[in-house]
Amino acid sequence: MTRKIYPVILSGGIGSRLWPASREKLPKQFILASKNQTFLDSTIERFKSDNFNNITVVGNFEHRFLIYDSIVKTKIKPEAVLLEPESKNTLAAITLSALHIHKKDPEAILLVAPSDHLIENKSKFNNYIKKISQNIVEDFIHVFGIKPKKPSSSFGYIKVGNKKNELVFNVDKFIEKPNSKNAKRFFSNKSFYWNSGMFLFSTKTLLREMNLHSKKALKICEKLIEKSYMHFEFNVFPKKLFKSLENESFDKALMEKTSNAVVSPINFDWFDVGSWVGYWDALKKNKDGNILDKNVYTEDLKNSIVKINDGSTAMVMGLKNISIVKEKDALLVMNNEYSEKVKETFKKLKSKKNKTVDSHNIEYRPWGSFENIAHGEGFLVKILKIKPNSKISLQYHKKRSEHWVVTKGEATIFLENKEIKLKKSESVYVKVGQKHRISNNTNSILELVEVQIGDILSEKDIVRIDDIYGRT
Repeated sequence: MTRKIYPVILSGGIGSRLWPASREKLPKQFILASKNQTFLDSTIERFKSDNFNNITVVGNFEHRFLIYDSIVKTKIKPEAVLLEPESKNTLAAITLSALHIHKKDPEAILLVAPSDHLIENKSKFNNYIKKISQNIVEDFIHVFGIKPKKPSSSFGYIKVGNKKNELVFNVDKFIEKPNSKNAKRFFSNKSFYWNSGMFLFSTKTLLREMNLHSKKALKICEKLIEKSYMHFEFNVFPKKLFKSLENESFDKALMEKTSNAVVSPINFDWFDVGSWVGYWDALKKNKDGNILDKNVYTEDLKNSIVKINDGSTAMVMGLKNISIVKEKDALLVMNNEYSEKVKETFKKLKSKKNKTVDSHNIEYRPWGSFENIAHGEGFLVKILKIKPNSKISLQYHKKRSEHWVVTKGEATIFLENKEIKLKKSESVYVKVGQKHRISNNTNSILELVEVQIGDILSEKDIVRIDDIYGRT
């Protein structure tokens, strides 16, 4: 009898190699993989199958509403959404999810899947996972191996050992991301696979191996599960205790130490979209091997990405193997051989406290989003987009006034003790210190232009009186 598997989706990464599209407040799993789906949407959709129990998502507390939006959009009921107060790498995320599920089902089998992988053939994926679950080698941790498509220094490698059954081999050893010379050597040797970062195991096995090889982290995670609490639909962990965890990857802290690791080579197309080269590998290209936005015009351009996300027009000629990514506030121009070095340059931006590390011009909130479109001495202009049947917090400001003009939809404004209805082209003025709230009580998007006036114009100048999303 096939046992149903508990999918665990890891959604806590920053995705710095995909800068400037990926930022700390909007990392790669929330950017579009296709016209209508983010990478997280696509990963969640993968588990719409009778093979699986409800999903568990592990992510950052700051991204909770983006995660929730994906869950609502895909109409999949989650087993749980576990929110980390800060990123502590994959060991903590996987251990916490295993402990959480083990509490409910001590016989549980988990499939761990990062949220930035692209697997287009869902039926082939589901059939493979079903077959693996029927051939699972108990007491072992399965890692999924990818047959290398090219020599690559972007992945860790696994050298396979003896065959255990039709789908499973012993792991001879794990190898860190190699230099280009070793990557070419591994590519020509049939014993080497890329490490996909996907794992299959019983919770009993995982907890036993953690107790042997990473006991300190296990004990802290057990305490975190005991002290976790519900925040709306989310499971949240206490910050102080969480900080005591080391920043450790599951591969280094456990998989490289255990003698109970096995590898299952996968038989479906798989892409890790962790860099711009990975993005190019994964997505559909035109006859010249290019991925282009509609507003891009080219001549003699080959095997390249040109994404212009600020609405401007670009002309690119006489180049090959490049990536050009333009946001309103940032630009990347890169020979694709430098794809892995984006992460190091990102660290330099972060050390200089460059604002493009953190967020886009567009910032996302549980009620929708806002975009900063113009600013100068004493003023800031934003576009607010409020989702259907949503509202901002009841609030006031100490340092600024605001003027709102509706450009689309219908707004219900609470201002001091009055309720005001505004339609397209109508406006209202909010003085410094006045209590106010914008609500969208309709089934359509509401858009407004907001003009802030004041000496200090900051998101910190918000005093929340009431908020349905539990923010302070």
